[in-house]
Amino acid sequence: MPIRVKPQFAPHHQSRIWRLPAILLLPMPILMLMLWLVACDPQTSNTLPEFRGAWIREAPPGARMHAAYGTLTNPSDQTVRIDGFSSEQYQDVSLHETILQHGKSRMRPIPILVLQPRQDTILQPGGLHLMLSGPRSEIKVGAVINLSAHSTDGQVFHYQVHVERR
Repeated sequence: MPIRVKPQFAPHHQSRIWRLPAILLLPMPILMLMLWLVACDPQTSNTLPEFRGAWIREAPPGARMHAAYGTLTNPSDQTVRIDGFSSEQYQDVSLHETILQHGKSRMRPIPILVLQPRQDTILQPGGLHLMLSGPRSEIKVGAVINLSAHSTDGQVFHYQVHVERR
């Protein structure tokens, strides 16, 4: 005759086993809401301004000024205001615009670059461009220059730009 073993759990133990997952699921909607809010926070999104097709024009040996060009793109839904640029490889980086004044081409500094949402800003010869002055070492074709853009709200965007012969 087979021996039958009765379960050792009383009914109140079984009900605790079934209630435990329900207790663990109660904070789940709150956790999901918090994750969604963090994902929607513009500070944590991956919609940083991009510097597409960026390049630095090769300059003659010993030149103290170089220029960088490309397209700054703001893929976000927020306006980004850039109030400065920097590079460890140059003493100074600034944004300039070439303008025609009294029949002569002149450069004027641009203190703040406003990148509108989902818009491109083209930096090109004869227009907006970055002036890189005081190279800390000799800059040759193929070199990679680290540039940073600083926004008015304290964010810093980093780019790597190649020196090219064009």
